[in-house]
Amino acid sequence: MKWRHSLGYKAVLGIGLVELTMLAVMLWSIFQFIETSFSGEIDRHARSIVEVFAAVASDDVVARNVPALRQYAEQIASTPGTAFVRITDYQGVLLAQAGDSQALLQPFRSWQPGEALPDVFMTRQDIGRAGLDFGVIEVGLDLTGQNAALLELRHKSLMLGLIEMTLAAFISLLLGHFVVTRIARMVSRVRGMTAAGESIDPISGDELNTLEAELERLEQMLQWQRRQQRERIHQLETINGHCQRKLASQNPSILQSHGG
Repeated sequence: MKWRHSLGYKAVLGIGLVELTMLAVMLWSIFQFIETSFSGEIDRHARSIVEVFAAVASDDVVARNVPALRQYAEQIASTPGTAFVRITDYQGVLLAQAGDSQALLQPFRSWQPGEALPDVFMTRQDIGRAGLDFGVIEVGLDLTGQNAALLELRHKSLMLGLIEMTLAAFISLLLGHFVVTRIARMVSRVRGMTAAGESIDPISGDELNTLEAELERLEQMLQWQRRQQRERIHQLETINGHCQRKLASQNPSILQSHGG
């Protein structure tokens, strides 16, 4: 039996493709939901921090109270998950900063929805009074741990998906083997009815196609037998009529006695 043409192979392949498609759609939906929810939560958290900091430090920014601003920046930067804090005036002159030195060297870049979360999530808040700008507060959140956790979650989800696909393929293989075995028995029985002493070849290709071909062969044989039977009956009827006419011509009295 050619395995690549077998019904069992087609069953495993079909179920595998369905499982792969469903798994890809499911994982994509889960990852999109997690990333969207997590990104939205990070964005709201970062905005709340910078808005609170701006409200507290706005007077010192307007008054250019650098020592107080440095103290505020160090306090905010020391909180867990904060990468840096930077405060500049309306001309971009640095007033105070604190936090990780590598993060402070990075240029400010706002995160946009739909983008992958960076390791340093940056947000900013303008400080103004009476329509005038007095400065800007920038805050960066350290997302290295969160991004690593999301990556690990992806890997674990993919591993679970592969295990699920393997189990589904194994179960479908068992079911396919069971079905193929039953069909093979049916093919053997049908071939036994139609072989009439001929040698029986092993099953090759798709078992269903083989069974269909054998049933078609059996149907043709039965039709041929019915035709042969009708021809025989017709021949016997012809012979019988001929015999009766011959007997009647030789012994007319037989017909008269039957007629009387």
